[in-house]
Amino acid sequence: MAQIALRRSHIIAAAAMTALVASCAHSPGQAAPPPIAAPVPAPETGAITYASSGHAGMDIWRVAFSEKALAAGHDREVVKSVLTGISPLELWIGSSFQPAKTGIEDQAEFAKPIWDYLRVPMSNSRISTGASRLAENPALFDSLEAAYGVDREAIVAIWGMETSFGAVKGSFDAPNVLANMAVEGRRKSLAERELLSLIKILEQGDAERDDLIAGWAGAMGHTQFMPSTFIAYAEDFDGDGKKDVWESEADALASTANYLANSGYTLNQPWG
Repeated sequence: MAQIALRRSHIIAAAAMTALVASCAHSPGQAAPPPIAAPVPAPETGAITYASSGHAGMDIWRVAFSEKALAAGHDREVVKSVLTGISPLELWIGSSFQPAKTGIEDQAEFAKPIWDYLRVPMSNSRISTGASRLAENPALFDSLEAAYGVDREAIVAIWGMETSFGAVKGSFDAPNVLANMAVEGRRKSLAERELLSLIKILEQGDAERDDLIAGWAGAMGHTQFMPSTFIAYAEDFDGDGKKDVWESEADALASTANYLANSGYTLNQPWG
């Protein structure tokens, strides 16, 4: 019995000591040991890998262009976001992955005689809509004329001509259109320059990847700015911290006025 009692007292003493140590380890005023940080993965290096576009020529071009963009010092994640998911477009490459035989050359500005072409954009409905847009927001156009020295009528005429006052801004992904243009080949240098400008737009925080919606040739927003033109002339006229030529009419029209003002436009000079 004495031995059992002794063992029992040893067990009780050991339990008490364990409780005491635990309470001391977490006593008030004494910081708990810091958690062990998870290891930080090493940054990705080397060539960027992509899932196949289904077009061998496009895949080869993308690897080469990615290397060129990285060598120029562009952000790896931005380059990857721009080129992930590109795919061949019938308009540019064609269903048999040959240069498309129709499409671009059939655009009205290339295919119609000048007076036949102008008959549609200079329709009475477009002119009356332009006048209505001017009347809707005179304060904006007063501000644009004061800031840039460009006639409001010239700004609105370009707006109407390019996208029917924002009604037809395009629904293509700009990086994909420009990638297709580069792969098609005839405008490769232009397309690659514009893609690098798109990357710069994202790096500067002027747009998000999903904002980059364009027409069939990569022109964007209310007045169809190419990416390089955006870099040079886009304005944040509404003061919200973004140069939004897609959704902000103020930004898009101010960008247009800025472009004209920096391209030799003279206020009140007859167009002819």
